[in-house]
Amino acid sequence: MILGLFFTSGNNTNFFETLYDKYNREVYMICFLYCQNKTDAEDCLHEVFYRAMTKSNEIIKHPAPDKWLFTAARLVSLEKLRVRQKTYKRETDIKNFESVLQNGTFEDNLFERNYTDTEIILLRDDILEKLNKKEQELYILRYIDKLNVDIISKRLKISYSNTTTKLNRLKTKIIKSVNIILHEVN
Repeated sequence: MILGLFFTSGNNTNFFETLYDKYNREVYMICFLYCQNKTDAEDCLHEVFYRAMTKSNEIIKHPAPDKWLFTAARLVSLEKLRVRQKTYKRETDIKNFESVLQNGTFEDNLFERNYTDTEIILLRDDILEKLNKKEQELYILRYIDKLNVDIISKRLKISYSNTTTKLNRLKTKIIKSVNIILHEVN
């Protein structure tokens, strides 16, 4: 039985086998209604029963374990959808972001597109984690605070030409970082 893969010992095995036999079709249907995909629905079904078994004391004492399973099926399916949507958006945004970088319009177009707050945070986090402290500071000043080169050079107490050089190097490093992020997502 499938439950043997998850929970091979203990007195609760019969309880969960009975629970699985009785409700697996309903749980699967809930998952399928949300996911609209057989593979994702099956993954969610297994996740629901895995979570149920990891909370065996709670489920055994629950007055309506079937309701717990149905609620868990809905929540697990929604999590699956969020992950799928987040992955798709990240792939799309990173590809769009990369084209902005490669077209040489980085300074003008980086955040001109109407990104959601979550998308901006994901892009920033992915970029910032690839930069050292000084590069992070420069990135924040130029692309988040949107300061011009003259103000940045005064803030950092470096020459204007040195600032532009550092910004160009930063831009090159960001392009490389985005390529790395793209390969990680794919």
